[in-house]
Amino acid sequence: MADKSYSAEAIQARQQQAANASRSEQEARLEKVSPQEQPAEKPKSGVPSTLAVSNTVKTPKAAPLENLPKSKPYLAYDVTTSGIAVFGNGLSGWLRKSWADLTDPKKYQQDLSLLPEDTQKTILDSYENRVDTWSSIIEQKTKWSDWGENVFNLSSRDLAALPAGLSTERQITK
Repeated sequence: MADKSYSAEAIQARQQQAANASRSEQEARLEKVSPQEQPAEKPKSGVPSTLAVSNTVKTPKAAPLENLPKSKPYLAYDVTTSGIAVFGNGLSGWLRKSWADLTDPKKYQQDLSLLPEDTQKTILDSYENRVDTWSSIIEQKTKWSDWGENVFNLSSRDLAALPAGLSTERQITK
């Protein structure tokens, strides 16, 4: 004898019973609401209830995060429409991208936000001063702008970010 609990009629009957049960549960919940909890009747203003203005305010949907403009990464020349950073072409582009990865201030100054604002400002100012100092030292000793910028696609200021960043990290951890 075949089990009829999986027949189409039996399944449809179970679905109908479930729908009726959920309707009766909703009606029971509505009946349980006390008169104090029910919303107050709106005064008749001659406007049909379907057109009456409700007191609820609809908030606009938040913009999707994927549509936000991509910020230009450290030392990148540009960002493509698909969000890929452009550092240059060939070996010089690869060197610039590698150097940017090594000297990105955000990597060295990650704990800076935990410090008070006046300390943050002092550290950032000293970072800029160190970059300027190291940049001038590199320029004086190697004449970097004459040959290094063309070969490596990095300025003396870009090179100075490494020692300045390391010093800044030490200053943050003090």
